[in-house]
Amino acid sequence: MSPRSIYSKAQYFDGLPDAAIDTIVTHTEDLPGPMTVVYLEPMGGAIGRVEPSATAFPHRDAAYSVHILPGWSDPDRDGELVDRAREFHDALDPYATGGVYVNLLGRDEADRIGAAYGRNYDRLVEIKREWDPENLFSSNRNIDPNARSGRVTVRRTQIRPTLTRG
Repeated sequence: MSPRSIYSKAQYFDGLPDAAIDTIVTHTEDLPGPMTVVYLEPMGGAIGRVEPSATAFPHRDAAYSVHILPGWSDPDRDGELVDRAREFHDALDPYATGGVYVNLLGRDEADRIGAAYGRNYDRLVEIKREWDPENLFSSNRNIDPNARSGRVTVRRTQIRPTLTRG
């Protein structure tokens, strides 16, 4: 069975304190439906050895990413599963950096495009204005060449990385 609908919410973390782990466990104990996935992705390694300004991707110092991905076939569950993913995401927000990988943005998260590019956003807007002023390349989570610069805030949490309890 393949899902008719998929919704995406994701964010980065500097660490996972016990309260964040408890939040993940609480929200994943009873996942809605057999096509829903939540994954915790450890970052670091080669990702962190590249300067954040060398590419569009700036979140090279994040320790983890969490991706919430409900999938379902019954259209009557649209509101329920989207709301549940949003609630889970919001519950993790106090532990997150505010950054997100651009390809994991949900269909309703155009307001987070700047957060996907962080401190590189202004530079990327300028490049877009120069090379694609008519916004021909716009089928993805797009940087608008007419966007106002300086409107991106990605917060850094002050959490000591931890994976163990105790």
